[in-house]
Amino acid sequence: MNLNDFFGPNANRPDHPDFWKLSDVLLKMDSDLDTNTMTREEQEAQFAKRLGEIGINESVLSYASVQRALRILDGMPAGMPDHFKVMFGSMLSSMWIDGFAAGAFFTQDKEEA
Repeated sequence: MNLNDFFGPNANRPDHPDFWKLSDVLLKMDSDLDTNTMTREEQEAQFAKRLGEIGINESVLSYASVQRALRILDGMPAGMPDHFKVMFGSMLSSMWIDGFAAGAFFTQDKEEA
């Protein structure tokens, strides 16, 4: 499935300077973690280093993200297979960290501008 089929091409893309600043932050986050040349361990170390540079402890963020994922999983229908809970919980946790970090980097960039 193509996401444009679901959301529409450039669905409701804002034309605001903050949109482009956030886009730059997300592109930098992706480029910092080059999956073609870095091992997973190197990517995690790089991400933890970048978080540390703006005063965020990676282990605290990881713990909080797992707790947020568990909170969502608690509301899921009974009978969900355990392997699905693990996979879905891991995805939720990763998305929460990614969003939190993007917000922190975005704020930092705005303050420096």
